[in-house]
Amino acid sequence: MKHVIYFIVILMIAACSHAGKKDTTDTSDSQATIYFGGDILTMESAKPQYAEAVVQQQGKIVFIGNKNDALKAYKGKAREVDLHGRTLLPAFIDGHGHFY
Repeated sequence: MKHVIYFIVILMIAACSHAGKKDTTDTSDSQATIYFGGDILTMESAKPQYAEAVVQQQGKIVFIGNKNDALKAYKGKAREVDLHGRTLLPAFIDGHGHFY
């Protein structure tokens, strides 16, 4: 029980120390991001489906397709991220997780 109390106190201190700090990686809400240059797996079906580029804006995917179309539609309005051959997968968010 003593360890659980220590853990909760440390967790609270960490949460309070981060409160009010601005995230420097945050882009504006209207700023889009184009990801390209790697394996982009869409997970649309049972078989792997790949795309050349994906564009996300305001936390949502707004475009999936080839790189030229993405650059044509969002050039100058989006930050470009070259994956350098890395793989991009959809995120999995667990809304009901337990830390212990």
